[in-house]
Amino acid sequence: MNLPFQNKPLQAQREERDDFEMDDHVTIPDMFVSFLAQEPRINPHYERVKGESETWIAELCQYSQKDYQKHVQMDFPYFVSIWAREAELEELRTICDWMNWIFDFDDMFDEGRFKDDREQAARHVSDLMNVMQSESKDRSSSLSAGDPLLRVFESVWDRVSQPNEQRFLALRRQTVGAGPCFALIEYFYALDLPDQIFDNPAMQQLDRIAREMIVIQNDALSFPKELAGGIDQNLIALYGHQGMPPQEAYDRINVLLKERYREWYLAQANLPQWGEAIDKQVQKYIRAMQDVITANVYWSFHTTRYFGKNTDEEVVQRIELRARIPNPKQGLDP
Repeated sequence: MNLPFQNKPLQAQREERDDFEMDDHVTIPDMFVSFLAQEPRINPHYERVKGESETWIAELCQYSQKDYQKHVQMDFPYFVSIWAREAELEELRTICDWMNWIFDFDDMFDEGRFKDDREQAARHVSDLMNVMQSESKDRSSSLSAGDPLLRVFESVWDRVSQPNEQRFLALRRQTVGAGPCFALIEYFYALDLPDQIFDNPAMQQLDRIAREMIVIQNDALSFPKELAGGIDQNLIALYGHQGMPPQEAYDRINVLLKERYREWYLAQANLPQWGEAIDKQVQKYIRAMQDVITANVYWSFHTTRYFGKNTDEEVVQRIELRARIPNPKQGLDP
């Protein structure tokens, strides 16, 4: 039905809205159709995280009982628990904390202290940018001292921006030098592979696995050198920041490599057959990818880049390398 204030000037709409009574009924379209007809799954950690997140932000921001109850009734963790239904406990808690923050943040501009104070609003946005553009250890303790909601954001940002193993590998796949090496295979073997070969999911899996193997190998072998130079963009350093002792970190490296050897052969088994002429080239390309991985390991023990003049000794006594690795946390800030 047409509402009484439709198709009228804005001021007239406003005046008539004030007189618009709930006796004027409308029918809302059925929202629970298509994939929405199925009852949503809710993250099993919902109840626990809801209580923890709402209590935490209320205590940090010193909410009144009224404001606390408002958050409880809004129940943003319910939204998050459907959206992130398979998230682990820690990640779900972080997203719930962010969701509770974002609504309070938005309210400050809509109806709070920033509504009519652009200068103060601009300063607050600048403070948010400072949080996102600086490391936690470099941040002034006074930045969020007088602003509890900024402290909430700072806590959430530090959790989200802290790399984990999966995010770290995804980033390093793009920065490791394997891509150009793979591209040159076609050149020096005079291969002529059509684009559809590289669009195939199994070939893309092989590319991902090969890149990750090179990253994992490199980080395991280059870590002592990088640690001495104060560089912590390394898997071993990442594990150290997470509290792993050195041997446990290298044991994890071993697990990652074994997983990828298995994935490598499974991906090859899923390759389609394109015909003899193309298949020969594909197999030569894949062997050359393996050769890049092989070259990376053998060169790492051959060069003096990582182990100095003790390279020959290290080749013979590779197993001792693990025992001589310093604690990943030494010389690095957590």
